[in-house]
Amino acid sequence: MLVLAHRGLSDIYPENTLTAFRKAYEAGADGVELDVRMTRDGEIVVFHDEDLKRMAGRSERISDMDYRDLLRINIGGEKIPLLSEVLDIVPKNKWLNVEIKDRMASYPSVDMVVSRGLSAFTVFSSFDHELLEDLIRRFPSLKFGYLIGEEHKENPVKLVERIVKNKPFSVHVPYQAFQMFSKEAEEFCSFLKDRGIRIFVWTLNDIEFFKKIERFIDGVITDKVMDFVRFLRDGSA
Repeated sequence: MLVLAHRGLSDIYPENTLTAFRKAYEAGADGVELDVRMTRDGEIVVFHDEDLKRMAGRSERISDMDYRDLLRINIGGEKIPLLSEVLDIVPKNKWLNVEIKDRMASYPSVDMVVSRGLSAFTVFSSFDHELLEDLIRRFPSLKFGYLIGEEHKENPVKLVERIVKNKPFSVHVPYQAFQMFSKEAEEFCSFLKDRGIRIFVWTLNDIEFFKKIERFIDGVITDKVMDFVRFLRDGSA
């Protein structure tokens, strides 16, 4: 069972920052999950939101700013990092889940990970399934993960057919799916696992709920890294 730190150790440190990622690995996480976007001048930065409103109280969009401008933005005492800076601190044989938030960031992110020799333990995920399918065709040896969200629930049969056809490394399911559609979610995950596709659940912070669905998943993306590490490694919640 993999424990992936959602945007790093984000319940303690500013999300998607170098400190959050370092501390997540130090806390025993098997890997970290992060988000990538491209700036106006073509740099790949690690940042979740489209704009700076939530994190910095400003209205500018990441895609409309040069990286030198983003360097002046203070996120809880931390700067917005480049993906290259994060890749430089990933320990050997530790996992990385790179969520692609905009298409422009996709190919540069893949190239960066491959050039650093980190692709064996990196999963590229996205809610944009067309983008993923293009990447799967172009990079068949790499690992890709279908992120499942609200926008994908209307046609579950078509979704399953699409996943089976393209054979991604993983499918990333919101934990709410197990709350709202427990039987369907369990069948969905079991069907895919039987076909060698790994199931990650996001963003699950409740260990008691985790116990109910553990047999259907292969990894958990969580804000509560230390809780899950303690529970899974020594059996104490």
